[in-house]
Amino acid sequence: MVGAGVLRSGRGGSTRLTSLFVARLAPTSVMNMPSKKLIPLIERAAQLRAIGQTWDQIARKMHRSGDDIRRWPKRFPEFWETVISESRREAVCEARDEGVTALRTLARSKNEKVKCSASTKLAGLPKDGEKPTATPEELVKFIQFLEGLDDEELESFMREDEAQEQTVPPSGDPDAADPPSAA
Repeated sequence: MVGAGVLRSGRGGSTRLTSLFVARLAPTSVMNMPSKKLIPLIERAAQLRAIGQTWDQIARKMHRSGDDIRRWPKRFPEFWETVISESRREAVCEARDEGVTALRTLARSKNEKVKCSASTKLAGLPKDGEKPTATPEELVKFIQFLEGLDDEELESFMREDEAQEQTVPPSGDPDAADPPSAA
C-alpha cells in the first residue's frame, strides 16, 4: 500500500501528503489527538482525576488553568477516555493493594476483635480472576475514606463494622426478620 509506506517512512516524503493521508484514514481519531507535548500532561491529569482530585486541584498541581484542564476531555474525547479508563484501573488496583496492606496491619493488632475482623475481611477478598462485589469507584472512595481516618477512628470503624456484621441474620439481609426459633 503506497500510502502506508509514506506514512511509515516519514523520511524525505511530504509531510503534507502524510497529514492528508492520515486525515482521510481516521479524521476524528487523528485530528482530535493532543500534541506530543500535551499527551503527558493529559495523562497526568487523568491519573489525578482517577484518584479523586478536583479539576482545580489538578490545575494547581500542574500549574495550568482549571478551564484548560476541564476542556481536555471534550477536546480529545477518544484519547481522554483511553487514559482515564487506564488511570481508573490503576487507581483501583493501587487502592486494593493499599486496602490489603491496611487490613494486614490491622490483622496484627493487639485487640483480638480488630485482628479477627481484619482477618475475616482478608479471607473474604476476591481471588485473582474473581469479580469484586463493589464497583471500582466504590472501592476507591472506600479506601480514600479509610486513609483519612486516624488509628483510633479506624479501630472504632472496625468495631462498628464487626458489631453490624454480628446483627445481620444468616440470610445476609439486614432487613430480614430473625427466623423463628424452634423452641
